[in-house]
Amino acid sequence: MEGGTTMSLRTGSVSVVFLWSLTGVAVVLGQSVKYTSQKICALKGSTVDLSCSYTNPKGYTVTSTEWYYRKNGNWIEIRDYSAGRVSYLGNKVNDCTLRITDLREEDSASYQFTHWHLAKYAYVTLSVTGLQVLGYDKNKLTCRTSCPLTEQPTYIWYKNGQPIREGTSSLYVHNFSDEDRYSCAVKGHENLRSPAVCNTDYCVTYTSQRICALKGSTVDLSCSFTYPRGYTVTATEWYYRKNQNWKKISDNYAGRVSYRGNKNNDCTLRITDLREEDSTSYQFRFIHWPLAKYVYVTLSVTGLQVLGYDKNKLTCRTSCPLTEQPTYIWYKNGQPFREDTSILNVHYFGDEDRYSCGVKGHENLRSPAVCKKTYFVTYTSQSICALKGSTVDLSCSYTYPRYHNVRTTMWYYWKNRNWKEIPNNNAGRVLYRGNKVSDCTLRITDVSEEDSTSYYFTFKPSDLTKYENVSLTVTDVVLEMEPTSVSERNRVTLTCTTKCSLDPNPEYSWYKNGQPIENTKTNSAVHILSVSSEDAGRYSCGVKGHETLLSPEKTLNVTCKYMRCTVNCPYTLYIF
Repeated sequence: MEGGTTMSLRTGSVSVVFLWSLTGVAVVLGQSVKYTSQKICALKGSTVDLSCSYTNPKGYTVTSTEWYYRKNGNWIEIRDYSAGRVSYLGNKVNDCTLRITDLREEDSASYQFTHWHLAKYAYVTLSVTGLQVLGYDKNKLTCRTSCPLTEQPTYIWYKNGQPIREGTSSLYVHNFSDEDRYSCAVKGHENLRSPAVCNTDYCVTYTSQRICALKGSTVDLSCSFTYPRGYTVTATEWYYRKNQNWKKISDNYAGRVSYRGNKNNDCTLRITDLREEDSTSYQFRFIHWPLAKYVYVTLSVTGLQVLGYDKNKLTCRTSCPLTEQPTYIWYKNGQPFREDTSILNVHYFGDEDRYSCGVKGHENLRSPAVCKKTYFVTYTSQSICALKGSTVDLSCSYTYPRYHNVRTTMWYYWKNRNWKEIPNNNAGRVLYRGNKVSDCTLRITDVSEEDSTSYYFTFKPSDLTKYENVSLTVTDVVLEMEPTSVSERNRVTLTCTTKCSLDPNPEYSWYKNGQPIENTKTNSAVHILSVSSEDAGRYSCGVKGHETLLSPEKTLNVTCKYMRCTVNCPYTLYIF
């Protein structure tokens, strides 16, 4: 029981153990653990240090340290500090601090440190809370947490996304207008803001008003909306801001944007294959709700970049703090090396080793590789998808020591389990577009499926012994039609597919009976929701910019239900 005492006596060789527990302290024969605070309340998404110290008798050597957490009434050891969100900041002398990043509600538990014997009665309890605005009660708003924050907070209040007030009180008294949105945050954790609330029947609330996402990934701009009871929403619209003006999302996002919400309360927008030009502000509206100029979500799109080598330390850098607190994956020579934070500490970096980084869940979006050595080859992309019959550039650059003279450049390709040199001349379909200074780009024209393989570049003289490579995949354009025979007024889906993902994300052209179909969406999929006899015919598709490389045609057969056709009908005839 807490506050109790334990005594153990063993005869023979005499061993006496006395254990007692004070507030925040466990003591065993001169060994003690003391927690700076026994109860901690921290914000969801933040970082917390479970600070503690310990002492030992003179001459005692600590060989191992352990942290435990309590789950379902049992103490479970935290085993892997190198991966994920937990790191041991202490030592084997007197500091036993544990750090947990990107706090989640499931981290709420009791934690205990030990280095000799599990002292069951001394531990620290962590509670994780979000922020919630409650009101409007007599023109009073409250920034609520589920537990009293350990660090006495300074609250920041936001009106329509802009800071308007700071104070130590969680209360905000004001004459609130109907159209304004209010949210709150804690100073020092401004990115962990509460959802916004408003004092009107017409309201749009964004789950997060600032989002940072990886280039090439998919992001959901999550939001909800309310309106008076009995009101019917007839239309929903999303806008983006460009050149200080709000523009309706339309063709420039073709194929990459889908509305995931409904006309009831969900207004979530999904954007796939994120690009840097997608970095802007977005706003949801529904008819006939008036425009709220200051309520929007801001999206920032970032790539990954490795910076270093500074005192055997590499940093995986982003241009904005990723919204979903990430677990970073470090790669050494193209192979997963370690899961860690954005900073990689390594005792020794090999001169020829290449390091890159990625984010767990987005392993295909890793950074370019970097190398400590001065002889280095970097590929703009290590995986390329190209259309059969098109022209592709394997873009790369290389570095070497100052005053070094490059005499020979070479490209190799992988065939029959061997690397074979590509003749360095301008004949045929392969052309070296680089030079003997820094550019090593290789161009292949009229690519075929036989060109799908791996390639690498090297130069002489150099001391390169390990070679990263670039993988080329060549694909056809294929039209899928479901179904190919259909009755009038039924639905048909046409999908233009490739066996690898073209980069950048392409726009598609559609053709019927060999002629372009005007005013057709440029998505990879087109739906004919209610087929008529006029829709029958031969269809094909292609990628914009490559109109000569169309898919094979497929014929849509339409069954006539309500009319008779002559032999001149351009579609297959069934008479009922």
